[in-house]
Amino acid sequence: MQNYGKILSCLVAVGILMSVMPAVVAEGAPDRSNEVPDGYISSSGTISHGHAITYISIFAEADPNIPPLKWPLNGTLSDRTILLDFGANWTYGECPYGVYKKHVGIDVTAIKGENVSAAEDGEVEAKVSDSKHPEWKYGIVIEHSGVNNFTTVYWHIDPIVNEGDHVTKGQKIGTIANIAPYAIHLHFGVRNSSYSDIATRGALPQTDCGGYPAFPEYFIDPKTGSVLKNVTFIYV
Repeated sequence: MQNYGKILSCLVAVGILMSVMPAVVAEGAPDRSNEVPDGYISSSGTISHGHAITYISIFAEADPNIPPLKWPLNGTLSDRTILLDFGANWTYGECPYGVYKKHVGIDVTAIKGENVSAAEDGEVEAKVSDSKHPEWKYGIVIEHSGVNNFTTVYWHIDPIVNEGDHVTKGQKIGTIANIAPYAIHLHFGVRNSSYSDIATRGALPQTDCGGYPAFPEYFIDPKTGSVLKNVTFIYV
């Protein structure tokens, strides 16, 4: 709750609340999207609710342990559609029964065969597959050096690297795989901790369950690189 209080305080402090009218953002509403306090990063955009367009803006404290990462696909995140967001219900797993796990990365649209690159220099710690879902192909986990080590994970790829390989930022590590009958996409995750088996997970339970810790553990939202573990967009 302290994290949510902090983010709400930031929103008040920078005065980003904007009126919303049907079809357009209210005329004369202040544009303060660039007013980011020192040490903070912003994520902003618009979302349509029927005939209304709502302005979204979030300020989140930047994580000093995570350097600026290279987006692992061509272009930028804004070029992609997010199919399943960080913290969304993950309907392929329940723990305990009847309680969905939470997604610990973002699933974004991709094209079969397009290149996937390392977000930062590091060592390949794991090349894994899911025995229950071999059609999901492979996941690669890379450990990176920082103030403390952190990891990035790339699922649903055909990798060209192996465990123990050193990779450099922007180096090709594989290509997007065909995971039919599922929609072709990349799962990208960031975990603010050294490598462990947890880093290979695509989702975690909402409470300690099945031998796994509760969401979000050390995973952070790749869209913000934030220490606010489970960032929820606030619609105003």
